[in-house]
Amino acid sequence: MGTLDLFVQSFSCASVLGAVVVLLLLCLISSSGFSSQTHRKEPPGPRPLPLLGNLLQLDLKRAYHSLQELSKKYGSVFTIYLGPKKVVVLAGYKAVKEAIVNHAEEFGDRDATIIMKELNQGHGLLWSNGDSWKEMRRFALMNLKDFGMGRKAIEDKIVEECHHLIEQFKKSKGQAFETSQPLYYTVSNIICTMVFGSRFEYDDPVFTTLIYNMFPRFFKWIANRKTMHRSFDANKKLTWELLRGLKETLNPQMCRGVVDAFLVRKQNLEESGITNSHFHDENLIMTVMNLFSAGTETTATTLRWGLLFMTKYPKIQDQVQEEISRVIGNRQVLSEDRKNLPFTNAVVHETQRVATIAPIGLPHRTIQDVTFQGYFIKKGTTVYTFLTSVLNDESEWKSPDTFYPAHFLDNDGKFVKRDAFIPFSAGVRACPGEGLARMELFIFFTTLLQNFRFTCPPGLSEDDLDLTPVLRVTRDALPHKLCAVPRGIGGDPFFQFYRPGHDAILPCSSTHPPTTCSDVSWFYSGHTSSYEYEVENVVENGNIDQSSALASRLSLQTNCSLVIKNITAEDAGFFTGRQGGTRRYDIHTYLSVLTISPYPPDADAEVTLECSLWRYTGLGPCKKNSLRWLNETGSELTDKGVGYEFLEQTNCVSRLKVKRQSGHNRRYTCQFVDQSNKVLIQGDYTPIFTESPTESPDPIDPVGWFPLSSVMLAVKIAGMILIIVITVLLIRDAGALKEE
Repeated sequence: MGTLDLFVQSFSCASVLGAVVVLLLLCLISSSGFSSQTHRKEPPGPRPLPLLGNLLQLDLKRAYHSLQELSKKYGSVFTIYLGPKKVVVLAGYKAVKEAIVNHAEEFGDRDATIIMKELNQGHGLLWSNGDSWKEMRRFALMNLKDFGMGRKAIEDKIVEECHHLIEQFKKSKGQAFETSQPLYYTVSNIICTMVFGSRFEYDDPVFTTLIYNMFPRFFKWIANRKTMHRSFDANKKLTWELLRGLKETLNPQMCRGVVDAFLVRKQNLEESGITNSHFHDENLIMTVMNLFSAGTETTATTLRWGLLFMTKYPKIQDQVQEEISRVIGNRQVLSEDRKNLPFTNAVVHETQRVATIAPIGLPHRTIQDVTFQGYFIKKGTTVYTFLTSVLNDESEWKSPDTFYPAHFLDNDGKFVKRDAFIPFSAGVRACPGEGLARMELFIFFTTLLQNFRFTCPPGLSEDDLDLTPVLRVTRDALPHKLCAVPRGIGGDPFFQFYRPGHDAILPCSSTHPPTTCSDVSWFYSGHTSSYEYEVENVVENGNIDQSSALASRLSLQTNCSLVIKNITAEDAGFFTGRQGGTRRYDIHTYLSVLTISPYPPDADAEVTLECSLWRYTGLGPCKKNSLRWLNETGSELTDKGVGYEFLEQTNCVSRLKVKRQSGHNRRYTCQFVDQSNKVLIQGDYTPIFTESPTESPDPIDPVGWFPLSSVMLAVKIAGMILIIVITVLLIRDAGALKEE
């Protein structure tokens, strides 16, 4: 007799009936919780299920997408249930603005999620309410301004940090790398400067540990509550050690940052006999941690999206870099340049709009009963201000679903502000560091585009870049790598990287655009199909040499910049612009290493890698033995070996067939060398052999921050088992009755 039979026989018909009654009672009780407690008109919404609410009706990995669809059906004010928790969602610019600006008091409370209640305990800036929040916000706004927010003092610190950021990017040497770490370190250091009074070196163990504990998902995503508590507690302990050091060296006459100002205020209040103020240690440490986390996460994530967008849309990157070269040249970018760089400024704003890193913002809560747009919302109701619907409102944006910088430009190409642009939210709960974030985004983004050309890793094209977001603490981009190729500044060789089919715009001057093109000369040093060099005068004294094969695709802009339409592989070479000196512009690409087939490889597949100099590199012609392959230990591959096979070897192309070895993936490196065996350029590729697709992390529950997919699976399995058991029991009892 099987286990199931024993289990089934242990129940009588009466027990089955009792179970059904209990289930009906649970459904009744649950449904009563969903029903309205008043006769007043409440916001509409989808019918909730007992206990589960609308959770099964939402795409939890893209909750903002589900909310967008619901807003189309139920309007700009509607209700959903996250389990038994009632939430009113405000969608669209008009509804959101009316609530958080015109009714700021009624919607002014913060509704902390369960995990945030546990971690913050009602202290700090982000998740607090009442007098404590008002006092901390007032203090933060005043002191952030005192220590430089929006002023020259902090701009100097941002400029200083730019130099460190550039050096970090240069370490990649043009090879593909993950941009997260240097961006997080850079932005965090600005917060450290304002809060602690000094910056950290990027390899400082205290700093790296602080970053790791504050942003564990930057290294690995965690959805386990205990793990989050451990990371939070470790970071709190480390932050407290930093605060203790500042306490011991405090000089009330010379405040170094926000922490010193807080300590001085606390000391003055205590000396006046006031011991029950909101200036206590818990508020201090939580305010510091809130400033550090919010000030880093949002700006660094936005910058990461910006570089990804520039790589995805190289023609937009071309326009940004042309404007920067024409207006700024090689000098340091400053905040005041924003007004003279309208297109670049528009791109930064469009990055914020499209990225929408806080799709529903932080949840609000009504502090009193309120009638809003004809609907009654009870006191204590959780309210989501759906910022994605604002930044994608079809009534406010011409092309809301595309990356379109013209949203922020008028017909004359001048920058225009948009009322519906509220990525920092608005009203009394708006981000207190908005001014700082705006300055950081512009200076860091413009400086990076001034110094680097961002391209896809070898073997990938713009079409391969996936812009699908992943919702964690913020709406982040999927893990990816980019190549940051130095553009060069001043009289040094100015390397420009373009892909076939795109237009190249080469500025003729790094500092002052000429008033006339009569003294501007352009020269071209190209190559033939045999990669032998020849020099050809293309543009001289503003006139295009009609004998050139490039003539039909060349033109001069009014500022004398050279425009080359639809770049092809044959165009590669040196374009030299001269005006009172010499400036060189090189059009070429890197060594490419790519997977031919299959992609992605399975556990037993063989993969063909191609290493090719498919465009002139500016490093010399392809000759016999110019290309060579190395394994992960740095040993050169010979004609025959274990786990690989050479398929084709020419001067400029080498194909290698590889297969999985010893149960792990191996890295292969292709190098382009000169006659003296000196490595001129190289590219790496690691074929990833997987037996099954990598699972995405569990989505995060907006109510309690736990892996909902696991909970949903458990609920579904439990429900199925219950149904099967009840069905089996009913069938058995029906058979028994028939026999009687």
